[in-house]
Amino acid sequence: MTPRRPTGVIVIAILNIVLGAFGLLGGLCALTVLPALQSAMPQPAGGKDVPNVGKMIQDELEKQDPNNKTVSTGQLGLGLLLGLGMIVGAIGLLKLQPWGRTLTMAVAALELLIGLVGLGYAVAVTLPATERALTNVREQLEPRKNEQPVAAQLQALDVGAKVGLFAGLGVSAAMMVYYVIVLLVLNGAKAKAAFAGAAAMDEGSADYDDRRRDEGPLDYDDRHR
Repeated sequence: MTPRRPTGVIVIAILNIVLGAFGLLGGLCALTVLPALQSAMPQPAGGKDVPNVGKMIQDELEKQDPNNKTVSTGQLGLGLLLGLGMIVGAIGLLKLQPWGRTLTMAVAALELLIGLVGLGYAVAVTLPATERALTNVREQLEPRKNEQPVAAQLQALDVGAKVGLFAGLGVSAAMMVYYVIVLLVLNGAKAKAAFAGAAAMDEGSADYDDRRRDEGPLDYDDRHR
């Protein structure tokens, strides 16, 4: 009799397939589409005399945090590999394969480590760099801050930059909580018993097949005994 899959294992497998797929699609989009969109950032309405505040902030942020692109690209690359690992591991979980449990736990542990490092980098480097970049751009545009197109851009990008950054940190924190739950569930007694039972059944089936091969085909009397 095949061991029953614990509900927690099924839920984690389904969530990991969904999250892994989103991670793969998001990572590919960020590596291919976003750079093209950023390089083709449109000129704001109001003519050529209106400064492109978004481009100014982007350039200033690169000056304040020159390693940001390298760190972001590295995180995206790792995210693609781990996203693939989540999907493969989830398939193993649904089949109650011990390697699926091991792979899923390894991915969760790596995601936790990367998340903690990313949070630390964001708090120590990215947040201060963003504040400095916004301050420098405001100072550069101080003489034109009362011009409506400039003021509108400054307000929108100021709020957008902070909201985007804190939203990203919030999502990272939520995902780290999820990976802790994954590790707790897969280390639980029910999960261990289910995967141990499945492994024992696989070994028993393999031993039976080996014995049948060693014994050879049964003769007529043995088959009808």
